[in-house]
Amino acid sequence: MTQQVITESEVFLWQESALVRSFFGRVLGIDAHDCFISEESELSDFSFRGEGYDCPEVNSLSVLHRDWDQWIITQLRVHYAVEVSSTKIPLMQLFQMLDSSQKTKALLH
Repeated sequence: MTQQVITESEVFLWQESALVRSFFGRVLGIDAHDCFISEESELSDFSFRGEGYDCPEVNSLSVLHRDWDQWIITQLRVHYAVEVSSTKIPLMQLFQMLDSSQKTKALLH
């Protein structure tokens, strides 16, 4: 299986899309234009960010990462009906999944 090559212009087009702007604002609580997104960016690059995410007071970075991973995976399921097993997913792949999910939802309604 060959890996799809994502160009810089495709990254820009995704970043400008209403879907991505909505995801960043609604779920991560930040403006997509305030972020640097490349073809190598992963969801985990935005750890500990989130609209409504309450960072627990613990002394372990691994516990913090696990807590945020569980929270963001739940947000993707609740808001977008998208299932991911890891936050190490490339953003471009996630955006494609979100887009497919929205198109499927639109067809069903």
